[in-house]
Amino acid sequence: MKGLFTLVLGLLATSSFGQVKTDLSGQFKSVQSTPSTVPVFYKKSAPLSDQKNPVLKVLIYMDSVEVGETVPILDIRDLKNVFVIKGSDFNRIYLTSSKTKSYHFLTLEEIKDKYVKTPYPATLYMLDDKMIEGEPGKIDENYILGISVITSDDIPSLKNTSLKMTIINITTKSEENLQKKRTIHLRGSLAGLMN
Repeated sequence: MKGLFTLVLGLLATSSFGQVKTDLSGQFKSVQSTPSTVPVFYKKSAPLSDQKNPVLKVLIYMDSVEVGETVPILDIRDLKNVFVIKGSDFNRIYLTSSKTKSYHFLTLEEIKDKYVKTPYPATLYMLDDKMIEGEPGKIDENYILGISVITSDDIPSLKNTSLKMTIINITTKSEENLQKKRTIHLRGSLAGLMN
C-alpha cells in the first residue's frame, strides 16, 4: 500500500510541476508558473521651479584661481585644505593643493576637441565607466589616465539606426585604475613556466 501511495503521489507531483500545453497544431509550449518581473527606473531631473530650496550659486577656486561653478575633478591626494565662505547670494569654496604644481582644467567639450576625432556631434560622456549626468565640472588634464572612444556604428544594436553618436569614456588616475593598469593578465598554464 505504501508503494502504491508513493507512486500515485509521485505521478501527481510530476504532472503538476512539469506541465506542457499543446496548441491546436500539436506544438508543445512551456508554461511559466510565475511571471518574472524586473524593476525599471526612469530617471528624470526635477525642473528648477519644482525644487523647494533655492539654489545658491557657488564659485570654486583652486589655489586662488577661479575654476568654475562645479568642483573640479582632480587627484584627491593633492588637496591640502578646503575653505568655504558663505554669502547671501553665492558661496565661495577655496581648494588649496598640497603640491605646488600647475593644473590645467579642461571641460568635457575641450577634451573632446583636443583628443577625439569623431564625425558625430552628439556625444555621451562617461567618467571611470559611469555615465555623466549633467555637467561634472572641469577635469585636470594631468589626472586623465586614458580616453576610450566608441561610436554608434561600432555597437550592433545602434549600427542601423538613425541615432549617430560618440561615446567617450575618460579614465582617471585613481588608485583603483592605476592598480588595474599595473595588473598583468596571463593566459595559459603555469606548467610551461615552471620548467
